Amino acid sequence: MAKTPGKHQTAPVDLFSQGRHCPLRGGNLGRLEPCETIYQHVAEPDPKPAAGWVENQPAGALVVAGFRLPGQAPEPPNKTMKTLLATGLIILFAALGINSPAQTNTAPAPTNGNGIAVCLVYDGSGSMKDKVPGADRQPTPKYVIANKAVGSIIRQLVAFSQEKHVPVQGGLVYFVNGKIHEGISLVDLTPATGSSFTDWARNFTQPGGGTPLGQAIQAARRQLDRSPSLHKHILVITDGVSNMGVAPDRVVHEISASAHPMPVYFVAFDVAASVFGPVKAEGATVVSASNEAQLNVEINHILGQKILLEAE
Repeated sequence: MAKTPGKHQTAPVDLFSQGRHCPLRGGNLGRLEPCETIYQHVAEPDPKPAAGWVENQPAGALVVAGFRLPGQAPEPPNKTMKTLLATGLIILFAALGINSPAQTNTAPAPTNGNGIAVCLVYDGSGSMKDKVPGADRQPTPKYVIANKAVGSIIRQLVAFSQEKHVPVQGGLVYFVNGKIHEGISLVDLTPATGSSFTDWARNFTQPGGGTPLGQAIQAARRQLDRSPSLHKHILVITDGVSNMGVAPDRVVHEISASAHPMPVYFVAFDVAASVFGPVKAEGATVVSASNEAQLNVEINHILGQKILLEAE
């Protein structure tokens, strides 16, 4: 005759007769023997030993979620419940195909949230030696004016980052004598890192050669593709038509049609904006300036109404 467990002992509960499914059946967690009982507290006296008692189970068998592991010593009821809970979590993680938190070693890729990344494309071709009216209306080489514009752009980006608490990254690509150079790799902009742009502009004094504009834009895109920032922009300061390498309109088309498009802005310095009709047709923004004052106005407009506005 079956015995009833004593106070604070355990009695069997029939899982499978209640139609419940145990996810361990047929699993790969070792040799598990199916049974039909788990622990349950009752409060009736019985001389049978209380610890780990389960009716009709051999001594030394631990029942876990409807299965027993032969040869393993039984645990007290409170420990058994903890074991059941822990086992249930393992089963859940396995069923979902994920690791438990303790087994997870990888962290998600960092992101800048609402951050901004801007890559400047600087035209260092020979025609940038030509002169236009400067701030004092005196003839000034275009590259000197463009150098000042680089410093102004970076100062505004740094100020915005600090005032709005928005992460901003900046980089610079330029070409001279027909070759593409990464002047400054993409960096988080701060007053300290921003000074590297003004140092670069101060030291750039020898423009020359042709205008591989399309290739320079491709290099800028590669810089920005490495950025985690949400908003990415390419800002081009140029004074002429591309005459080397891939056509800029083709590159702009590729960027616009890609899975991760980004705006491209052209500041046509001392050249008619109509020259850049093909890139405008592909979605680029094109503005023109014939002197330093106009250049500053157009750049400030792009920054305030386009680039920085997105992060407001």
